[in-house]
Amino acid sequence: MEKDLQKALDESKKAMKSLEDRVESFSEELSESASEVWKELKKNFSTVSSKLDSASENIAQKNDEKKLEAHIGAMEAKDNIEQLKDTIEEFASKVADSAQEGLDVAKLKAKLVAMEAEDYWEKNGKNIQKEFEESKEKVEKFAVEAMDELSSFFNSIAAKLKKEEEKRD
Repeated sequence: MEKDLQKALDESKKAMKSLEDRVESFSEELSESASEVWKELKKNFSTVSSKLDSASENIAQKNDEKKLEAHIGAMEAKDNIEQLKDTIEEFASKVADSAQEGLDVAKLKAKLVAMEAEDYWEKNGKNIQKEFEESKEKVEKFAVEAMDELSSFFNSIAAKLKKEEEKRD
């Protein structure tokens, strides 16, 4: 029975710590109201954590009185969490609302960017396309000129070699 209680106490502390760590990882992004609720919850979590720690220490004692205190401490921790359920649900709701608001803002920004891109293309698309065509023509012209120069170079080398051969003959 004591091992079961100790295991339950350890798992409760671990779950509470995991929740705190997770919320702390994004706490700077919380809305002001959610942040205030979180501050209150952290204080209460600290009290519950102390009760769980105390219960955990007491359960390991040989003394029956300490074991009774451990059971009472665990029940008090449970009562504290029961009293916090509404606050925890309120906090979760505020976080969810804040997340939805963030998604809505992101969608709106994406839509605005798409509209700006469309407007930009409508205003400047023809010029961009014209400049592209002109650039394309220039690049093609430079490529032809480069090939002509290369052909001339090879032809002049071939002609020089031919003259050298004719001199030898």
